[in-house]
Order: sequence, then structure tokens, then C-alpha cells
Amino acid sequence: MFYRRHVFPGCSRQTTSDTIALPKEPKDGSLDLSLSTKTSARPRLLARIHLVGITRYIGRFDFYQRSCYSRVLAHYPYIILGTVSVFATTCLIVIVTVGEWPDFTEPRLGFEARGTDIGKRLLSYELLLENTVHNQMPSPQNFMAQVSNKELQYHGRNATRRAHRMRIRNTRINRDASNDEHGYNNGTAEQFFCDVPRAEYARVVFKQKNSETLFTRANIQAMCFIEQHRLQSSPTYKTTCIQRLSTKECCRSWSLGNYIALLSNKSSCFDITDSDVHFVYERLKNCAPLYNNGTLTSACGYQGETGPLSRCRFVPDECKEHNAVYDILHYLTDMNFLGRNAAGTNTKLKYGLTFLPMAAGIGTKEFYTEIEAQNLEYDDVEIVGLNLGIKEDLFNYFLKKDALWFVVAFLTIFFSMWFYTASLFLTTMTIISIFLSLEVAYFLYTMVYEIKFFPFKNLLVVVILLGIGADDVFIYSRVWTLAKLEKNAGTLEKIISDTLKHATLSMFVTSLTTSAAFFANYVSNITALKCFALFAGTVVMVNFLLMVTWIPATIVIHEKWCSQCCTCYDNYENNKGCAYYLCKSPYVVYSVLTDWSKVFFEKFLPCLVIRARHLWLLLFGLLGLGGIIVIFYFPKLKLPSTSDFQVFAQQHPFEVYDFQIKEQLWFEKSMNDNMAYMPLIVVWGVKAADNGNKLDPYDDGELEYDDDFDIASPQSQAWMSAFCQKLRASNFYQLEYGLHLTNCFIDSFVQFMKRSCEGFDGERFEPCCGSPAFPYEAGIFLQCIKQWLPLLQQDNPYYTVNHRAGLRFSRTSGKLVGIVVSYLSQEPYSLNYDKMHRFYTEVNSWVSTQIEKAPPGLRKGWFISDLEFYDLQHSIAQGTPIAIGVSIAIASVVVFLTTLNVFITLYAMMSISFIIFVTIGVLVLLGWELNILEAVTITVAVGLSIDFTLHYGVAYRLSPDRDRETRVMCGTGRVGSPVAMAAFTTFLAGALVMPSTVLAYRQLGIFLMLVMATSWVYATFFFQSLLKAVGPQGDFGQLHWPSFEYCTNNNQEHKDKTVYTMSESTLSSSSTNHVNSSETHELEPLTDQEHDNSSNCASMTENRLCLAQTEFDHFVTGSVETVDASSYPNSAVGYSDATARSQPCSQNSYHDDRADSDASTTLLPMEPKAAIFDNNRNSCGSEVWVKQSQIL
Repeated sequence: MFYRRHVFPGCSRQTTSDTIALPKEPKDGSLDLSLSTKTSARPRLLARIHLVGITRYIGRFDFYQRSCYSRVLAHYPYIILGTVSVFATTCLIVIVTVGEWPDFTEPRLGFEARGTDIGKRLLSYELLLENTVHNQMPSPQNFMAQVSNKELQYHGRNATRRAHRMRIRNTRINRDASNDEHGYNNGTAEQFFCDVPRAEYARVVFKQKNSETLFTRANIQAMCFIEQHRLQSSPTYKTTCIQRLSTKECCRSWSLGNYIALLSNKSSCFDITDSDVHFVYERLKNCAPLYNNGTLTSACGYQGETGPLSRCRFVPDECKEHNAVYDILHYLTDMNFLGRNAAGTNTKLKYGLTFLPMAAGIGTKEFYTEIEAQNLEYDDVEIVGLNLGIKEDLFNYFLKKDALWFVVAFLTIFFSMWFYTASLFLTTMTIISIFLSLEVAYFLYTMVYEIKFFPFKNLLVVVILLGIGADDVFIYSRVWTLAKLEKNAGTLEKIISDTLKHATLSMFVTSLTTSAAFFANYVSNITALKCFALFAGTVVMVNFLLMVTWIPATIVIHEKWCSQCCTCYDNYENNKGCAYYLCKSPYVVYSVLTDWSKVFFEKFLPCLVIRARHLWLLLFGLLGLGGIIVIFYFPKLKLPSTSDFQVFAQQHPFEVYDFQIKEQLWFEKSMNDNMAYMPLIVVWGVKAADNGNKLDPYDDGELEYDDDFDIASPQSQAWMSAFCQKLRASNFYQLEYGLHLTNCFIDSFVQFMKRSCEGFDGERFEPCCGSPAFPYEAGIFLQCIKQWLPLLQQDNPYYTVNHRAGLRFSRTSGKLVGIVVSYLSQEPYSLNYDKMHRFYTEVNSWVSTQIEKAPPGLRKGWFISDLEFYDLQHSIAQGTPIAIGVSIAIASVVVFLTTLNVFITLYAMMSISFIIFVTIGVLVLLGWELNILEAVTITVAVGLSIDFTLHYGVAYRLSPDRDRETRVMCGTGRVGSPVAMAAFTTFLAGALVMPSTVLAYRQLGIFLMLVMATSWVYATFFFQSLLKAVGPQGDFGQLHWPSFEYCTNNNQEHKDKTVYTMSESTLSSSSTNHVNSSETHELEPLTDQEHDNSSNCASMTENRLCLAQTEFDHFVTGSVETVDASSYPNSAVGYSDATARSQPCSQNSYHDDRADSDASTTLLPMEPKAAIFDNNRNSCGSEVWVKQSQIL
């Protein structure tokens, strides 16, 4: 059996000349601690020798307990793989049989704030509208029959799908606007067109490539050609188009060419001439001023029995003919065409629209898939925008289609990993582990967390996991190779233990910081972000667990079986023909790249960092300050400026229409003007509460009623009347013309009570008449309300009934449960956060102040308005800084606990902060706004940017040298290649998803490429240069874990002190199979280094204890030897504290573990001491070898 000597730190000091002889180990195996001394040995020294023996045996027992997992991996790796496989398979079976697969048909779902004050009020207000009836008392048996169609239209929803609200509202507005504009029947136009242009029809947008005007014969006929030969040639077009009843043919489209043909009496747009185009252009030019000032409207085209409408009497007939001028200017051209600007009339037509005779959203999905692959351009005209009403419906289609780029990313990273590890088996198992991570995480997400909602943004984790999984495998295989190439490696069990001890810490730290960055998003109030935070954080931690179970077992199996496989060219060794060189060529290329990478990472890169350190500090420091200026000053990170939901890439025709063209069309703008001003809505009777599941957008919870609500009391009536008067007198109230009966019901009810007490048929109305004294008694109020409500259900052109405001009665019980007061404010509807924040703060403060003075029955009212988008902006603005702060705080703690050095932690956080500032700054310059996806990526940047900096910081901390330059060189050479390879693979994963159509994938690709490039550059050049300039030397700023042992670095004999002496090589050193045995490098556990950096024993007693330990080592190894204390090196030999830090005694001694009985686990024979010392010649601290040779 072999044991390893351990020397206390105090052994480096000059000791006494006493010598002690220890007997040999008894043959029966018992431990006799009785000592014989050749000279006088002090009793205290003998007691400490007994203590050394007992402590070392106890430490060996603890070590065997800790190495249990390593033993299982070494001897039974198939048990680990089998256990993980069975668990993963069980999870998959449960998901398939019991669970539900995600549904991405509603991409908007979950993109709303839950739990905020505004969110609670919006939800409660919508539930109030759904669960109550306005201004009528329904019958409990048949209440649905008494609900008006208008109310059902206003707040109809598909179950509880909150994502449909915006779509329903927009559809209602579009329908109402179209019905108001077109009520006429023009005979000639009716024969030419089947209908009038409407927003319900699908539409395409044309543009001239050279930015010239579209209003020429050639361009207009090019538009007709594209329409006829590209669009109408689609098989789906012929089956879904609106057809004439007489001919069963598709109706004409509403296009510039067809309108010109109508005005020129031509049958087709292909028959028009230049003179026809010029004739129509002049007519449009003459009539445009009338359209711009509002005189020419759609009603001017209506010809009734009494002639033209009076308001259009000043409009020339040519401007009213077929209503063509109005349709062209309002629907088919952009608003800048023939409009007034600073330079005069704009005669250039930039965009031209064509309305297809197809209902938007009905059959247009198949139509789009057919025309997508066609060339939608002809001559100098092309289609740049589309609105087919299926943008969100196509989202699920493109999610599946873009999966191709995920496959490409998988394959590319697969080959990169294979090239780096030189093991097809290990690479394949790594890809399988990534799939298992996603599968197990989805099982935990759906079955353990019991979350039913799975937003599409959770799919972004797949791309991130590719980079994280590759990074962990690179680190683990790198450490495994270093442990295997150590000449004193010993057993396979020891190599596994050493690898786990080194690699697990590194992988755990990076996984913890990344998962913490994901979990930090849970503080957000947005449902989709909460779900993403839970799933992404779970995926990262599951991946870490697989990296310490699945991957180690895989490497052991590979080591035992696959590493013995011969290379292909060995079969042709005797006959070196074409097959021999064909098989050998990959290995030659591999060897050449290995040599070049070794030169780059060990020689060139450290020299480049150190020599130009001042340049790097200045350059990247200024770049980081520039990022701060861009983010906080100009152009500044902005909140989302549009409520339109973007799901595809910016150049996609659907997004071009919504974000570039939509605001330049008159008919789109006129529909949006229906929400021109913010409403003032005050609600009583229900609590502003959200008791639903905030992780499920389908669960809105139940409506909570206010038990103290009472409007019938005289005090409540008087206060309500005064409140409405004060509200109308406020500076944010806007007067609405006409008689509004329900905006504040108490006013119209008081007028109702002033009616005559006798009806036309002699009916008597007492006591609800004759102007009784206001406020009324509670009984009279409730009795008269029942007589007043039926009047509100009658259609009357002289007054208006707001179907949201007024009294609200329960649909089930018929009781009066709430009141809604609604007026219009002077604040225009805006997407600007500051304006909406100012409006909400002012009005909410005023309403809250008034309600505080209300009687008890009305003291729980609250204010709300159309603040959905503002609430989303506010949640992002508040949640993102909190999430970033939590991520940075966790990252700081992790860095400090890993290095235990104050200054390394400070410099690392400075580097990470600059990485974040530069990354976000570049995104701002790219036009990104702080939307939901951007908020996620910014938070994740903290977790992804810390990894590389942390690797370099730990390498600097563990360097055996004391001066800055050597530490930086060792750190760069030690972890340079794994860091660079990890950055490259993650960068590659981001680059390969860039061609995706889905915007989320493309934005994630941009972010990954940017954050990986920035992180690697700053970690390698800025952070390393910072350490070279002002990094800590020796123990400066270094803290240590508290210890209760006498000499903490040697109290456990079985703590591994082996320093693996291999140099950096990008490819071969990380391989588990093909390695270069001549490489040298030093790798050491952080915990051991802490003990080795502790202060040496200072007292004479400690020196004697070190001497006693040496004698005890001879006793354990079975030899009786007299050790003279003078043989220990002293200061004259040049043995300094730096030598002690390099562990001159422990790093070149024999391993202390017992050799395993299984011969297959013994990998390398033990080397003589001189040979072991000789291995340190090429280490980073070459002077250590010189001092060791002097000691030897």
C-alpha cells in the first residue's frame, strides 16, 4: 500500500536539531503509537504525535465517506446511466400520457401584468361587466335573454381568454367605422365592384423599388400584373374570394388600376393608357384639398331622391363620381400623397394599396403559404406589406418552420463539440443530456409546479441551453484530461474524484449565476415572464445535475471501452496506401490545429494581454462609459412605443404593414381615432382584487363584491351627486355634447323624479314623482329605481345610454351590486409612458382624495381607465431593474465565495458591469426598446456575462505564483481555450437562428452573439489587464474560511494535494482520448489552495510538530528512519514563503489512497521522486521547480 507524505506549512522554517526515530509498522496491522527517542523528546511533542496519528485516521475515514460516489462511478457507471435513463423515461411517459403539450396559437397570451394595482382594477372591472347587467334587473331563470346585443358585442369573450380582448375591440371598431362610412348604393360602381373597400378585407401594399412615385402607367400595370399572375393564380384565392352571384366569378379587387379603369370607362387595368392615368391624377389633385379639409366624405357619393346632401353641395361632381376620389385618397394611397406639407403639395405616391375580395382571416392562411414562395415583384414594383388578418394565427406555423434552424444549430455545435473532445460517443451523450434536461424540466414545470400555461418564449431556453451544455462539457472534459495525464494519477477512482472536485465547482458556479438570472425574472408582474423564469431556471439546474451524473458516467464508460479502440489508419499500417493517408489526414489536421492553438493560448494571447494592458484598459473603459451614456442619456433605453404586438422579423410583410405603413394610411388612422381620449371610470360595489392563478392567463378568478356597498342611503345619494358635480368641474374633465343618461346615473335619476305624478292614461307614479326632497329615503330610492330602469332600454334619438356606466345588477340574483360613473377626459390616448403616468397619477390621486370623504357605503371605490399598455410599461420599468439588481447581487456573492478575495470580486463586478452596459448600449443603438423579450435578455445578460470573468478570476486566485504577471499568464494559458470554445459555440448557436422568421428567435440570436463576444473580450482583455495592473499580490485582500484544526492544510491526509502538471492546449488537452502527454499544466482545488496560503507555523513547537509528522510518515510507510531537522531547507537555500505556497513537499509525493484491488482501475505507475520533480520544469512557476530541486 502506498501513502503520501504531508508536511505542515511550518516545515519550511528552521527547526530544532532534535531527531526522533519511530518503529516500523507492526505485522499484525495494529497501530502502535509508542515512540522511542534517541534524544530527549518533550512530552508535549509526543502528545502531538499521537494527535497526528488519530487525526489522519479520522480524516481517512471521512475521505472514504466522501469518495463513495466516485467509487460508484468508477466501478458501476452503468447504474448511474440506467438510473438517469429510467427517471427521464418515466417523466416522458407521464408527460405523453397525462400531461398536455404546449399550445402556441395565442402568442399574446400572458403578456399582461397581473397583481398590480392597475391590473387588479382592470380585471375586476372586466369581471364586473361580464357578471352583471347594465341598468336592468334580470330574471334569475332566464337572465341571458335580457342581455342586449350591444353589451354582448362589447364584452364578449371566448371563455376567459384574455388575449382576445384587443382583437374583439379592434374588430368592433372596424365594423362600426365601415358601417358609418358606407351606407350608399352607387349603381355604376356597384356593377364594377361587388362592394366598397372595408377594413375586413385582406389587403396588400405595393412600393416602387427606386423610391419613385407609383402613380405611373407602368407601375400601376405592374401592380395589376402581380395581382393577376401572382395572387389570383393561387388555387386558394379562387375558392375563398367573394364571388358574384350571377357569374360565380371572383369580384374585382379595389386597386388603383381598377379605379382608373372605372373612371376611364375601361374594362381592365391593363387597358388604361398614360392619358387615363394623367386624367385621374389631375382629378385627384383638384379634389384633394376638399378631402384634406374634411369637406369630401364618403357620404358625398350617395345620390338620393333629393339630390346631394347639403354638406357636400360645394363638392364638384367630378369629385363625387362613383365615390372614386374619396376611396382612392382614403383607402388606396398613403396620407402624404397630395397632402399639404411644409414644401407644398406632395405629388409622390410612396405606397399603393389593393384590397382583395377576400375576408381577412378566413382562408387566407392557406393563401399566404401558397404565395409566400412566389416572387412578389415585377419590374420595379414589389409587395412590401400584407394584412391578411392571420398574423397571430401564422405564428404557430412559423414556430414549427423555424425549428429547422434549431436543427442546424444542433448539428453545428455537435460537430464543434466532437472536434474539441475528439470523442463521438461523448458528444452524442452530451446532446442527449441536453434533450433530457429539457424533458425533465418540462415534467417538473407541468407536473410538480402544476403550471398549465407554457408561453412560446420558453422555447428560447433551447438555444441558451445549447451554449451552456457545451460550456459545461468543455470544462469537465478539460479537467478530466488534466487529471488523467498526471503521472501520479493513480486509480480511476482518484481521477474521478479529482475531476468532480475541480469541475463541479466551476460548473455549479456558472449554473448558479445563470439560473439565478433567470429566476430573478419571477419578481415581474407579467405572467409570461414569471413562467419563463421558472422554466429557464429549472432547465439550467437540471442540466447541472446531469453534468455531474450523466456526463461523468459517460466519460468513465468511454475511458474503459472506447479509448481502447484503434484508429482507422492502424489497420493499414503495413500497407500505407490511399486508405492509410485518407484515414490519417484528420488526425494530422487535428495535430496541427492543436499545436497552433497551444502557441496562441500559451504564448501569443498572454503576451498580447500583458504588453498592451494600458491600451485595453483605456479602450474598453471608455467603451463601457459610452454604454452608460447611450443607455441613460442619449439615445436612451426607451419603453415600448407601440401597443402592436410584433411576432415576426422586422422585414416580414405583416410587420412592415403594422409598424411602417399602418400609421401612414388615412383609413387606419381614422379607426384609431375612435379612442382619441382617455375615459374617466370610477367603480363602486366590487373590490379591486385578482384572486386567480397569476401563472395562468386563463384563470381570472372570481369577482369579489363589497359587502359594505350601499347607494340607497341618503348620505350616499347626496355624496354621489356632489362627486359628479366636482368631477365635471375638474380640469381633466371634457364636456360631451348630447344628453347622457347613465354617465352619472344620479343626475338623470333626480330629473326623473321631477316628472308629473299622473301619466297620460291616468296612471299614478307616487312617490316617484313631484320632486320629492333629495336625497330620498332608502325605500323610496329602491322603489323608484325599478320604475326608472325601463326607460333606459328604450331607443331614443334625443339621449345616449352608455352601456358600461350606470347601475350594475347581478346576472344570477338580480341584485344591485355596483355602480359605474364614466366620463371623458381631456387627455388624448397616448403610448407615451410619461404622459400616461402623469394622467393616472393626477386623476387617481384626486379620486382617492374624494373617496376618503365618502360615506361608509361608497368608501371602497376606485378609478380606472384604458391603461392596459401603460400598466405593461410600468411593470417592465419597475420589474427589470429589480431583476437586474437581484442577479448582480447573487453574482457578486458567488464571485466572492468562489475567490474569497475582495479585490478580485471588485474587479470582476466592474468587468461584468461594463459587459452589461456595452451589451445593452449596442442593443439600444440597434433600435431595441424595453419590451418583454428585451427585459428578459437584459436580465439574462448578468448570468451569461459572469462565466468567463469568473473562470479567469479563479485561475488568477489559484495560481501558485505571487506576482501579477505570472498569475495572469498562468490564468490565460490555463482556461483560455475552454473559455474561447464556450464563447464560440454559444455565439454560433445565436448566429444559426438568425435566419428565423419568428422575431423572438432572431432577437435571441442577436443577443447571444453580442453578449458572448462582449463577455469574452472584456474577460480576456479588460479583466486580465486590470489584474495585471492593480491585481492583488500574495495574500493581499485574501480571506479564508474559518478552521478549527491546528494546521488546516494537513489535518486530513486524504485531501488531494496533487498538482496536475500540464500546459494549455486548445484541442488535445480537452480530449478524453487523443491527448498530448508532453503538455504541462497546474490545476489545484480552491479549498486546498486556501489552506496552503495560510500562514506558516510561527512557533518552535509548530516546527517540532512538522518534524514529528515527517517521522510519522516514515513510520506509516514501513521504514525506520532518523530524520535530522537540519536537513530541512532554511532561508539560506532560498526557500521562501512562495515555495511553501507551491507545496514543495505535497505536490510531488505519492498518492495517499489505497490502490484498488481491481487492476483495471490502475492507470499509471508511480514515478520516482526525481522524475516527479522534473515534471515541474515547464510549469507556470518555473522558479518553484528550481527551489524544489534544491530541496531534493
